Amino acid sequence: MKTFVLAENNRIEGFKATLPRKTKVVGWEAFAQSAVQTNDDSLWVTEGLETLTRAFDTLDESFYKQQNELRKHVKLCLIADAPIEIRRWLEALFKDAIIISQESSLPFEQLLEVLNGKNPERYIIGGQVDKMTHTVTLVRGDLNSIVVPLSTFRPSGDGVKPDFSNFSIDDYGQTLKFGEYEASSDAVFYEFDPLYRRTRKAELAKKEKGFGASLRRLRLQKGLRQTDFSEIDAREIGRIERGEVKPRKATIEKIASTLNVDSTEITSY
Repeated sequence: MKTFVLAENNRIEGFKATLPRKTKVVGWEAFAQSAVQTNDDSLWVTEGLETLTRAFDTLDESFYKQQNELRKHVKLCLIADAPIEIRRWLEALFKDAIIISQESSLPFEQLLEVLNGKNPERYIIGGQVDKMTHTVTLVRGDLNSIVVPLSTFRPSGDGVKPDFSNFSIDDYGQTLKFGEYEASSDAVFYEFDPLYRRTRKAELAKKEKGFGASLRRLRLQKGLRQTDFSEIDAREIGRIERGEVKPRKATIEKIASTLNVDSTEITSY
């Protein structure tokens, strides 16, 4: 699936310098032509309701006459607080329309990294806590959702309790945060998604002694985040932990220095 970022015209060059290589940046004036003419399945991502509404302000009747093409091929992920009327409008136009509050979504660059990465369904890009139903709805990187009861998140061993009024996501979709309380997306999916559980069991049987899995266990044990490795990009740490890349010797030495262990000891965890 091709990924596009819908951006303000004057921000296109700035986006190009930071986004994943597979992502194409398109200004709002070119949205209509690009969206309708993309025959393959595509995902459009935009941050802020104003950018989207400005794009649609430029549309004429010819665009709406081609909305069947949108419903066949085009998905939209909007990072914004949008009223119910906007939600219904977008859901009617697109194959899928996912709207995530800016306060409870991954940072934009991390979100795009997940969407363009391997197995995006294993990571969380956004969510919404509903205190009335005592649940949190989590949006996965494949834009499907899963509902999890808040009772799942019990106080940690050191007494930290979840603050459900302060929800956020970190570590490229691998960590849920409720205030100071943290939980891994892996643990949530393992408990509530049977298909994920079966797949992970098979993988863990092969990989549980691998470097990436050991690094993640040791990092969490040390209370560190992926961003705490000052000499290594957090995205690289994430790829190593997911087993997508094999780190070089120099990288392993830098990781070991941050973890305050000998480089040969990491795989023993």
